[in-house]
Amino acid sequence: MTGTKTYKPGPLRWGIIGTGGIAGQFADDLRHSGEGELVAVASRSTARAEAFAARTAAPRSHGTHAALLESDDVDAVYIAVPHPAHRDVAVAAIEAGKAVLVEKPFTVNRAQAEELVKLARSRGVFLMEAMWTRFLPHMVRIRELLAQGRLGDVRLVTAEHGVWFRRNPAHRMFDPHLGGGALLDLGVYPLSFMSMVLGRPSSVLATSHAGDTGVDAQTAVVLGYTKAARRWRPPPWRRGCPTGRRSRARRRASTSTPCGTGRRRSP
Repeated sequence: MTGTKTYKPGPLRWGIIGTGGIAGQFADDLRHSGEGELVAVASRSTARAEAFAARTAAPRSHGTHAALLESDDVDAVYIAVPHPAHRDVAVAAIEAGKAVLVEKPFTVNRAQAEELVKLARSRGVFLMEAMWTRFLPHMVRIRELLAQGRLGDVRLVTAEHGVWFRRNPAHRMFDPHLGGGALLDLGVYPLSFMSMVLGRPSSVLATSHAGDTGVDAQTAVVLGYTKAARRWRPPPWRRGCPTGRRSRARRRASTSTPCGTGRRRSP
């Protein structure tokens, strides 16, 4: 989103906070990037941190988040903790001067998202949601076509995403205290696509069907746009990158992601 800190040439040195499945996938993929290296991992549990470091071949593990954030050899932090903890861990990472990549959903509400953006801008550090779908080849191609005007005046966009989960009240997807439900976990994907294609909506209408554990089992969202809002143009911080917009979506949340990752440079 923003940032002015500069980095020396060489691989970007990553720290991972969180030890779940998605954190492990990130560590595996990082080895294939050629532009980043994993130097440390952290968890609130020393045992979990050590086990995760062994699985991911991380050189170092920390039993507290603060210990990793105090490390001078960590340039960027990937945050993969449960959804409700994203805000607190991201604040700590920003205040430590680290570039920050937050697993989706960016935060659990708008107020937290605006707080993080404001803080990152004031500290001059890079902050981004880990919306990996923005970097898929076909998504890049869509942005190219939009930028070239080859899709014409886009008036309607529909997107759906659904995943079946076996009912398990103990699973995070069914636990409202862990940010479970369709909107926060799955809805970010179609709403991110809407944002990429059509941008900022002028109106939002949503309805949800609640499950018996208190999370939304399904959410439908209709985003409205003025004609001016539908004119596709890259935001200033993405000049030179294929970019996007937003319109009508069925089920889910929000996001934004810049293009380009990897090498240590000014974010």
